[in-house]
Amino acid sequence: MYVYILTYNIHGLPWARDYTEGIASSLMEKLPSVICLQEAFLDRTRNFYKELLELLGYQVCIPRDGNVTLYRDWE
Repeated sequence: MYVYILTYNIHGLPWARDYTEGIASSLMEKLPSVICLQEAFLDRTRNFYKELLELLGYQVCIPRDGNVTLYRDWE
């Protein structure tokens, strides 16, 4: 038995370019066993991928990290 794990940094920062369409197309083509998406900071981004992956038959787990610090001034 093989397990295909796909992990991808989607660069989901509010000011980053939106690659959602290309990433979604790739996920639907590859259909890995496990998908780990990094930097899905925006609620709309998380909800989009959650709905897409559930339609494809995946069980989705979203961490409770709503208080993520994107930038911190250490001075």
